[in-house]
Amino acid sequence: MTTIVANTFNAISFDWLRTPITAIQKRMERRKTIRQLSALSDRDLNDMGITRGDIYSVAHGTFHREHPNTKVNRNLQGWV
Repeated sequence: MTTIVANTFNAISFDWLRTPITAIQKRMERRKTIRQLSALSDRDLNDMGITRGDIYSVAHGTFHREHPNTKVNRNLQGWV
C-alpha cells in the first residue's frame, strides 16, 4: 500500500517538471544538430541533399526536400 501511494505521489509531484525538461532536451538536441551540420563541408552537405541554408530547418524538422521550382523524376524517387 505504501508503494502505491509513494509512486502516485511521485508521478503527481514531478509531472510539472517534465514539460520544461523535455523542451530543454529538444533545444539541446537541435543545437547539437546545427553544430554538427555546420562543421561539415559544402560537399558533404550536398551529398546529403541539403545546403547551408537548410541546416536550421533540418534541425527544427521543417525541411522539405521538394522545392516548388524543382522538377522531380517520379521514376527515380527513393533511389536518388
